[in-house]
Amino acid sequence: TVVIRVEDEGGSTTIAPIAIRADGKPIGRASARIGETTEITFDLEHPGISAFEIEVEAGEQELTLENNRAVAVVNGVRDRLRVMLVSGEPNPGLRTWRNLLKADPSVDLVHFTILRPPDKQDMTPVRELSLIPFPTNELFATNLSEFDLIIFDSYHRRGILPMVYLSNVVDYVVEGGGPQSALLRRLVHWLMKEPDLEEEDLAAVVDEGRITVTRRSLKTIEAPVTMTLPDGETERLTLTDHGNGRATVTIDAAESGLYRFDQGEYSAIAVAGAAMGRELEDVRATDTVMAAAVKASGGAIVWLSEDGVPDARRVRAGRDASGRGWIGFVEQRRHLVTGLEQTPLMPAWLLLLVALGGLMLGWRAEGR
Repeated sequence: TVVIRVEDEGGSTTIAPIAIRADGKPIGRASARIGETTEITFDLEHPGISAFEIEVEAGEQELTLENNRAVAVVNGVRDRLRVMLVSGEPNPGLRTWRNLLKADPSVDLVHFTILRPPDKQDMTPVRELSLIPFPTNELFATNLSEFDLIIFDSYHRRGILPMVYLSNVVDYVVEGGGPQSALLRRLVHWLMKEPDLEEEDLAAVVDEGRITVTRRSLKTIEAPVTMTLPDGETERLTLTDHGNGRATVTIDAAESGLYRFDQGEYSAIAVAGAAMGRELEDVRATDTVMAAAVKASGGAIVWLSEDGVPDARRVRAGRDASGRGWIGFVEQRRHLVTGLEQTPLMPAWLLLLVALGGLMLGWRAEGR
C-alpha cells in the first residue's frame, strides 16, 4: 500500500486522474482527491525488485510536468516459505531433507512419512496401530494453495493419492534425496522461483552513480538491451559476454530517475538518485522555504517584481540589515593571521649601488 497526496494550488478541479505502471507496464488507473491523502494498493506479481510509477494527469496551469510523477520501489520477499514433504517410505535421504528444511528459519515444514501403504496386509487390528490416517483431502485439495513447495521423496504410486490430487501438484514434484545440502538448498529456492537463482534473468544494480546491467542465460547471449532513460529517450546497449552464462554492461547514470532495460521478454528497472529532485517538489516562487533562515539571520526577502532591485549597503554587526529599498551586507571584521613573512625586493648591496648611481646622475644633470 502506497500513500499519495496530490497538490494543485490554484486549480479549479478537486479530483485528479492517476495512471499506475508496474515495471514500466500500465496496470490500472485511479483517482485522488486534491489536497487529501489517498491509499493505493498493489499486488506484487513476483519476488524481487518492482518499481511502481504513479503519474497524475497534467493540470490546467502547469509550470512543469516533471513533478507529476512519483516512483515507489518495492522489494518483494517471502515472509515464510511453507513446504510439504511427503516421504513414500523411510530412507537415508529423508534425514537430509529434514535437516536442510528445518535448518532454514524461514521455512515452515509439514512432513508425512507413509509407513503403512493400503496394500499391506499383516492382520494387525487397526485399533492397535499408532498411526494416523494420511490427510489426503486436507493437504491436496483444501489446503494445497497454502504451500509454496511440495516434495515427493521416494514416493511410489500405490493408490494413496488418486489422479485427481496428483493433477493439482504436477508442477511441484521433486523426487528422491541424498545430494549435498548446498545443492539441495539452491534447488529448493529455485523451485520456489527466488529471483537470485533464476537461470534466465535480466537485472540492473545502481552503485555510486553507475548502473550495471546483467543478463543471465543458459543460451548464447547476443541480442542488445534497450534502455529507456528517465526522460523517455531510448538507447541500445551492447552486452559483453563473459562466457559463463553472464553478460554485462555498465553505464553512467547521467540523469536521476527511473531507468528501464528490456531484452525480449525480460526486463529490469533501476532508480538512480532521486526519482524526482527536491527542487521539483514545489516549483512555485515562494518565500516559505527560506523564511525561517532569513529571519534568524536578520536578513530580508525582496520580490524584484514588486520592489525592484534594492540598493546594497555595508552595515555593521548588530545593525538593521535591510530597509525600504535596500539590503545590507554585514561587515563582520573577522580575520585570522596565521603567519607573517617579509621578502626584500633586492639585496642591500644592489640597493646601495642603485642609490649611488641615482645621486651621480642627478649631480651630473645639475652640473650642466
